[in-house]
Amino acid sequence: MGLWEIEGSIVTFFHSLQHSFFRHRWDSSRADVNRGLDGGGILRLRVGAPPDSTGPEALEELRVSEGYEDLPTSSPLGSFNPELVALPAEGGQPVPLAKLWGKDGQHEVEEFTRTQTLGAAEAEEKKRSGIRLASADSLSKMEIPEGSPLYLATADLQNAFYTMGMPESLRQFFGLRRVRAADLGVQEVEGKPVSPGQWVHPRVAVIPMGWSHAMWWCQRLSEKLVEDSGLTKKERLRDFDPAPPGNFWHVEYVDNLVVFGTDRSEVERRFWLAVQALRDAGLTVHEIEYGEGQSKVLGWSIDEKGTVGPTLSRLWRVRQGIREILRRGRASGQQLERLAYDGSWQEFQEWSKGSVQPGMDFKKLDVTLTAYLEFLYEKGEDLSKANYVTAAVLRLRERGKQELAFRVSMVEVVSFMEKQ
Repeated sequence: MGLWEIEGSIVTFFHSLQHSFFRHRWDSSRADVNRGLDGGGILRLRVGAPPDSTGPEALEELRVSEGYEDLPTSSPLGSFNPELVALPAEGGQPVPLAKLWGKDGQHEVEEFTRTQTLGAAEAEEKKRSGIRLASADSLSKMEIPEGSPLYLATADLQNAFYTMGMPESLRQFFGLRRVRAADLGVQEVEGKPVSPGQWVHPRVAVIPMGWSHAMWWCQRLSEKLVEDSGLTKKERLRDFDPAPPGNFWHVEYVDNLVVFGTDRSEVERRFWLAVQALRDAGLTVHEIEYGEGQSKVLGWSIDEKGTVGPTLSRLWRVRQGIREILRRGRASGQQLERLAYDGSWQEFQEWSKGSVQPGMDFKKLDVTLTAYLEFLYEKGEDLSKANYVTAAVLRLRERGKQELAFRVSMVEVVSFMEKQ
């Protein structure tokens, strides 16, 4: 893709990011976050001491990080750390999907196989199964009564995908490279004896990460199992939905379970019922934690008032990345995307009929992007997930778009820049 020269209007863009969105008090004397508006309407944050990473390292982390933000990432390839690897118990067997599903499980598996694993001729006609996860915007919609702290409990499914058994009818599509029978200690295959030197072809017996349907199975099973324990659908936080009424909520995010509420005893009691349901189904639940006050949920910071914001590491990473781009005077398209875009550039290009191109005049870009933002707002779209460059937001206030400017909070701006 080459490098984009950061000249003229592009320099203006990044300086605007520096001095408009990041014109905060970067106070190293305190490690906590202290949000508030000063007399001039400038949002100020105390974000603790800066990390030890350099500008180039921050850009590299923005490029390769995919959720594990607290892990050092100075290279796309990290050193092997056995503490981060959890191996299944010796002799352990995956739990069949039908058994995990419970009642009518076999029918669900057969129906899935029939409708979702079609031949090439039918593939374009099939209706894809979808899931809806929670997001930072979902979490921020919880309304906590004044004076009532938010409690939460979290848990993680260990080796979630690899404890869910692949249906026998689908294993034929997940063959691995051949190996000698002796290397696997195999003496027979499907009841037929094999010699030590004979080639055998292992098949994946679990739900492999990367399979297009793996996420769907893991998410749906997690949701169903906790529903069976008493966590209801109407109490679940999901993207694009309003927060359920009341003072109790829960989130299933693939292999993560999070329970929120203002009544500690209710949170703990119902959380443990959900954990027990997952364990009774044959899944391994670990990393159980309770929180009150500042906690991290799904990569975001949330406090006892229910205020959701980016973690300090995210803020520092974006700030250091912008400074490094300005120092260099040029950047790759991928670096610009990580710092300035959110979501699908292609979708925005289709809306703008390809009128936005690299190097175009900043004022023209601003007009186009602001119009796109208004278009999304009028459609009722969730602005925290809108696909537009943050440059559009820079001009909202001076253009008199006060309502839009109010909706686009600091949390959302950072999420745009981080391409969540």
